[in-house]
Amino acid sequence: MTSEAYLSRAFTAILSELQIGAEIVQDSQVNDALGGLERFLPEVLAEIHAEWQGEGLDGFELFEARKSGEAEVELLGICWLISDRSVAPLHLQFQIAESGEEISWMECRLGERGHEGLVRSQPEAKSRLMRLLYSTQANGEKIDWAYEVTFGERSWKSD
Repeated sequence: MTSEAYLSRAFTAILSELQIGAEIVQDSQVNDALGGLERFLPEVLAEIHAEWQGEGLDGFELFEARKSGEAEVELLGICWLISDRSVAPLHLQFQIAESGEEISWMECRLGERGHEGLVRSQPEAKSRLMRLLYSTQANGEKIDWAYEVTFGERSWKSD
């Protein structure tokens, strides 16, 4: 099974129990689904950014996660980079296709842009990144994102 299919199936099961706008609690089922995201996001980023070839993700700490629409997820938090165990902010939205087997639309923002590319923050910087993410959410864009990837077409469905 592809990482995309795994991610789609896992989040379809999670979303089926929730109303639009509901919080997604980071429990064992969500952590399992995030395992699919650990594989899928680097694949997507590597298609556009050569420096992601061979890079990987090793976990997420979510500050906010919710069902943002029909078959739609929004995640805000930090992720760990495998290469050096640094942490980076992440804002991700995606929609699962009606088939439940693929992602039909995704908007991914990952990492702060620094003078030499991606700022590689040490895990001790988590609280600073959390404040930055919350202020970004409350006051609009404050992060100069190192990576921004959007693909697919968002489907606006009504219940």
